[in-house]
Amino acid sequence: MAGDLATLVKRAEEAEEGRDGTVVREHWDPFAGGISVATPDPSSIRKGFAVPRAVTSFALYAVLASVVWVGWDLVAGRDPWGGIALFTAGMAVVFGADKLANAKGRRTVRRIALANELGWSYTGKLVRDVGGGDTRRRSPRMTLIANEQPGLVTQLRPIDGEFWGTSDIDGAPFWLGIGTLDHDATLGAAALRKDARGGKGRLGVMLTLTGAYRLGRATGVRAVIAPDAFFAGRGNGPDLDTLSTEFSGKYHASVEPGPDGATNELALHRILTPATQTTLLDLAEHYARVGFIIDNDVLFFTATELLMGKNASQAGLDENVPAVLKDFERAKVAIKDYVE
Repeated sequence: MAGDLATLVKRAEEAEEGRDGTVVREHWDPFAGGISVATPDPSSIRKGFAVPRAVTSFALYAVLASVVWVGWDLVAGRDPWGGIALFTAGMAVVFGADKLANAKGRRTVRRIALANELGWSYTGKLVRDVGGGDTRRRSPRMTLIANEQPGLVTQLRPIDGEFWGTSDIDGAPFWLGIGTLDHDATLGAAALRKDARGGKGRLGVMLTLTGAYRLGRATGVRAVIAPDAFFAGRGNGPDLDTLSTEFSGKYHASVEPGPDGATNELALHRILTPATQTTLLDLAEHYARVGFIIDNDVLFFTATELLMGKNASQAGLDENVPAVLKDFERAKVAIKDYVE
């Protein structure tokens, strides 16, 4: 197995540049085993213009105000042309700004630059279906995540891009699916205008993360460690008693039955040492909706993180995506310590 891992890492480092400027690398993949990923040439992507998010935010509030205006006019028996005009203008600004900015293209260019800088691969064209659609394209591991764990499915659907790379710590390969959702806290409470990394502002980004690390060792267990609130009353197996009230309050840990119907709860007990539990609790304090799936030699994780102000800028996102991977790699290291 060590030889296979070394081969995959070597192949990942040997990038091939295609005629169209794409960079093709071979990577380990948690679903396909091995995969060839073509990182696009950013020069072929229309960059668009940087339209301040405040412009579209203001336009959306104008649209909401126009709806109230139209309703008020109708109740008062007046012609609602003023509200309709405001609604039309607001929608024109929203769609016009989106077309002009080409936000998807700019996001792709930024992620390609990040991948190239770190020696990773990236594609915004999903190479398979995650969390829905054609189930024939799913491996058993994909099915485990997308179908069997309803609490985690909601975090898989917003993925709009995928990274593949290798760890700076031990050279082990990883996969990361990432999604971004705009967050507007203009009318929200003060607590919604700041993030856990010190960023503050009215506008931000919600990162949706689903990733996998190759452990390099067989754990002999398929287990789910998921946000406890998702699993209350869902019949996803009994909650493992970890002898920690704090851990049980944050996570629901259960073991999937093996082919013979038996559950290897002892193996999960050995994995969830006090040190591992502390690591997972620390992650739950920083991130929202944190969950893990241990599928023999692969550790999957899901989480969301709110980034506000400067942290939601292009430079902030470029800095925080690698930081997220380093944070969750602590969980991988803790589990690898057990299996080694």
